[in-house]
Amino acid sequence: MMRLFPQEVVDRLSQAVQPLVFETGVEEAPYSISGTTFLVGHERSSYVLTARHALKPEDIRPVCIFPSDTSQRVIPLSDVFFVSQDDCTEDYADIAVMSIDMKRQQESEIGDAVLIDLGKALGDWKAEALDAEFVVMGYPNDLSFVDYDEELLHSERVTLRARYIGSSLPHLHVLEIVQPHSLKTFGGFSGSPVFMCVCHRGKTLIPTLCGMVLRGTASAGRMHFVESSTLVATLNAFRLQS
Repeated sequence: MMRLFPQEVVDRLSQAVQPLVFETGVEEAPYSISGTTFLVGHERSSYVLTARHALKPEDIRPVCIFPSDTSQRVIPLSDVFFVSQDDCTEDYADIAVMSIDMKRQQESEIGDAVLIDLGKALGDWKAEALDAEFVVMGYPNDLSFVDYDEELLHSERVTLRARYIGSSLPHLHVLEIVQPHSLKTFGGFSGSPVFMCVCHRGKTLIPTLCGMVLRGTASAGRMHFVESSTLVATLNAFRLQS
């Protein structure tokens, strides 16, 4: 029997998952929403992770990441890092890291943010992958829009439950979405974190970050994600560069 992911853990972790909002530079439509981000803490620094293609580095625009669902002020960001596409395949380079400028935390509501502590959230999930339920948390494009008349950003966080299919390439994995949904596409889930609960000593369930969604197809009911070890390697490369 598949080990389920507790809803109370979903509720807690989901607060670290926020929509990717862009400033468009267009006066009539100054904002757009497309993609998912999540906040992490790593080696005493704070970061925002998302998919490279969602951030569109070839035409990158100012982004607005909010620290919480109710915040009115954005997180101050200081830098962005992309893996060179010359150094690895397209999938492995499809990661973007934005550093949070903690020196400017007084300008924001960053104190309200929930960060995923990678020192606690990483573990050997592969050994139990076939026996446990996975969850993906993100902001589908189908449910994200800007209401300019009301001056509101509308984005609905969706949690999809899934089962592990296997690896498609080293460090790349496939999930089958098992939860019924009405989404026409999985657009917007790029950058979404993937979790499962690892069973510690046969009793305690430990929420574990398995990776980040790169793409998916709603008609096939599948999502592809890059594993957490690659995310950590990207963060460490950013730290060395900085």
